[in-house]
Amino acid sequence: MKRLILLSILLVLGLACAQPMEFWRFGNEDDNDNQAMLSWVDEWNELNPDKAVEMRFFPFGDYASGTPLVTAFAAGTGPDIFLVSPATYMQYARSGILADLSSIFTPEVRGDFREASLEAASYDGVPVAMPMQMGPIALFYNRDLFAQVGAEVPRSWDELLAVSDLFLDNDIIPIVIETPPGPYQNFTWYPFLWQTGANVSNDNLTEATFDTEGMAAALNLWATLINEGYAPRTSLDCTCNIGSTPFASGEAAMQVVGSF
Repeated sequence: MKRLILLSILLVLGLACAQPMEFWRFGNEDDNDNQAMLSWVDEWNELNPDKAVEMRFFPFGDYASGTPLVTAFAAGTGPDIFLVSPATYMQYARSGILADLSSIFTPEVRGDFREASLEAASYDGVPVAMPMQMGPIALFYNRDLFAQVGAEVPRSWDELLAVSDLFLDNDIIPIVIETPPGPYQNFTWYPFLWQTGANVSNDNLTEATFDTEGMAAALNLWATLINEGYAPRTSLDCTCNIGSTPFASGEAAMQVVGSF
């Protein structure tokens, strides 16, 4: 099933106890979204002093790799609540550490979510996570740089490669994409795959569909962007943190990124 990207999922282990429940997520405490989350935690703690929650933050790169979570759960010290992506949550679902949230997802609550989100947060038909955020992936572009080289916004892959070549000839970074393998790279690459009409599996998720022309074309496009020097091979941070990318500083003409 083709769907909007579910960016992150809240997984809850139903383990209320006398000790505060630990809530792990990525980022810095000063991030705007984390400040909002902390305000909600403060509100929860005020109303539920016997079920208090403490938040703990980790660098995005470390957290996205799953290393802190995997190590903690292996040692029996994993958090009660944590945030992960659909690309990695399945390993926790299969391990049996996630709570059955069926009692939470009443018909009224389910009505607040898209069905695709609920399916993505379920395992064997049982809801084990709370969908938290979803949004589109888009190609953002710098109008000033396009005007500088006299280029039009690309509307096809061929035009994307042609305009990237033009920017490179003018010593301008053509495009920023997520090059390191990981969940975020999947998010930003999937829309290119879907543009071909292909997908990673059939509609009922029973068979992988990697061996298709569309899959090869989408992989080849990103390989070309990197191998031709159109996209930087490395970055200081995840390109989801757009403020750290050449696009944010006006050095790159385009970036593939989400609404976040």
